[in-house]
Amino acid sequence: MIKDDEVLLVKLNYGKAKGGWILPGGMVEHEETPQSGAEREVFEETGVRSKTISPVAVRFRTSEFGMPNLYWVFSGQLPDESLVTLKRMLRWPAGELMEAAFVPVEDALKIEEVRPMTRLFLSLEQRRSDLKQMTWMNDDKDCIFRFV
Repeated sequence: MIKDDEVLLVKLNYGKAKGGWILPGGMVEHEETPQSGAEREVFEETGVRSKTISPVAVRFRTSEFGMPNLYWVFSGQLPDESLVTLKRMLRWPAGELMEAAFVPVEDALKIEEVRPMTRLFLSLEQRRSDLKQMTWMNDDKDCIFRFV
């Protein structure tokens, strides 16, 4: 979710990535689509209603417990409010998150605390107009499909 060149991020309060900034998200619930799950998660984690527009990327990973994990990343639309108003609306569940914030995109791409996959997905969204076709990347852990 980008508004006026600032991206909506949340700061994790648990796990080995505690203190890291990521895009809002979570698990899809029974009978939800990836899109409606993403919209619900953004609201639950930030207090801001959003609308998914289109997929940016899909990441597949097998967890350390051998379970498959499919992670969708969407571009989205935020309410037609000023960035100042949206910042005042931010709320987050304290047990799960330390903070929710709008961060300048250029800063988010450089800040070490922003998780590497978040920086990757943000850079893919920024370069979407330069890409001509869906492509994929694969390393030992992740298989990522990006959309144009």
